[in-house]
Amino acid sequence: MKRYLIIILLLLTGVFSASSQEVIAHRGYHAKANGAHNSIGAFVAAIESGFTMSEFDIVRTAEGERIVAHGPKHGNMKISESSFDELRTEPLINGEQIPSLTEFLEMTTRYPEARLIVEIKTDTKEEELLSCEVVKRELERLGLIERSTFISFSQQICDYFASQGYPTLYLTGDMKPKTAKERGYAGINYHSAIYKLKPNWIRKAHNMGLKVGVWTVNSEKIAKWAIRKGLDYITSDDPEMVRNLIANNDKKQEKRKRDRR
Repeated sequence: MKRYLIIILLLLTGVFSASSQEVIAHRGYHAKANGAHNSIGAFVAAIESGFTMSEFDIVRTAEGERIVAHGPKHGNMKISESSFDELRTEPLINGEQIPSLTEFLEMTTRYPEARLIVEIKTDTKEEELLSCEVVKRELERLGLIERSTFISFSQQICDYFASQGYPTLYLTGDMKPKTAKERGYAGINYHSAIYKLKPNWIRKAHNMGLKVGVWTVNSEKIAKWAIRKGLDYITSDDPEMVRNLIANNDKKQEKRKRDRR
């Protein structure tokens, strides 16, 4: 009930932007979870602050457990060489334990408005397809697959999900929009430096019906640039800053429209 009241209040007060541009909370809204990236608290903070899209990372422990963490280390422990039990002995900086993938996803089922931005990380190319299959099964089991978008620096991971019709965005920055379209990707999601080197890629991608995203935007200067360029997704560690800039831009555009009437 609390989250629905928050959403209604935000709508009534006009905090939500009418813009089609969307803000992705990078590893959740960790600034409101005492800095704990990829934590359950960070995801909940994002949702309760009105950010329905949160990116999170999935990595594999030594015994094959999938957990939500960026890696390659948790504290002084290398995740791929440590057991889940060992990793849980060191809490996150907000006091939470590092969550298993199942724990994290079961929590998200309580938030029907949540849209998951899923990034799978592996140590080797050989592990990628196995991790894709494990993650897909768990998302399907919990009824979350249709609310998921997959992002990756790996073409193999992107190909896996795109070939099955799931929205997929490529991250590395070395692929032309035409190639992304041919591979069945929903779009590209590159660092701002790539678009500045290839400024026509944004237009070309949009002309092909692809979504265009940018990561990780933590300065007002880059955020304003992304908003001006009409990028569809803006991933940030400071989602509030980006949302406010989008709202201000929308107000300016509305004023221009009124002035022309």
